[in-house]
Amino acid sequence: MEIFKDSLLGKVHMLEHTNAYLDDHVSIWIAIPIISNYKNRMHEFTLSIKSHLSEEEKSSDGYSGQTVLQLKQQISDKMDILDDTLEAYAEDIGDTELRDLAANYYSDYYALSYEKFENKVTEMISLLETHVDKMTDYGLVQDQIDDVKLNLDEYQIGLDRPITYDLGTELSSKSLESLVQEATKYAEKLDHVMKRFKRSNVTFYRGYMTARTVHELAPAYA
Repeated sequence: MEIFKDSLLGKVHMLEHTNAYLDDHVSIWIAIPIISNYKNRMHEFTLSIKSHLSEEEKSSDGYSGQTVLQLKQQISDKMDILDDTLEAYAEDIGDTELRDLAANYYSDYYALSYEKFENKVTEMISLLETHVDKMTDYGLVQDQIDDVKLNLDEYQIGLDRPITYDLGTELSSKSLESLVQEATKYAEKLDHVMKRFKRSNVTFYRGYMTARTVHELAPAYA
């Protein structure tokens, strides 16, 4: 049982590292919808797995997920990209009010206090979702928005605040073993899609493959 738990924790930390690496390099892949789709599913299952673990188990190798500040940075980065897309759409349809609302930069998010940050992110997500069906040609799909929602949920968990979206609620009844299998399945699907970067962005691809390495943990439980 302990061997299984140690192996499980090694996989969980690998999944977290993989998600964090992709978040840190979002500008490279965000325009590829299937990556957002697979990443979101992997992330949802990983968050559900973590909800089954004790605090000691979560941080057993010295890595306990992304910090609140890291998540705030990544959310701000993603919102900057999505807002630019919304701004371009608004410009094309001649909606100056929408264009002005979408004219946000990274610092317009990151500089806000925690509560104001959450409010601005959720307000802009609502605005993006109002127009997402008309913005496929601009490269915006729901999975990109859901990616930010998952980051915001994790951010709020880190602050011990109520979760706004809780996208993984339907997964709560699954067994730990089943959650790990599903998360791993989507990580492997990501592997296939990421091969497109094997030659076009060698540094990014190598970093991704490094993040996908499972580091075996030394037994930590009596």
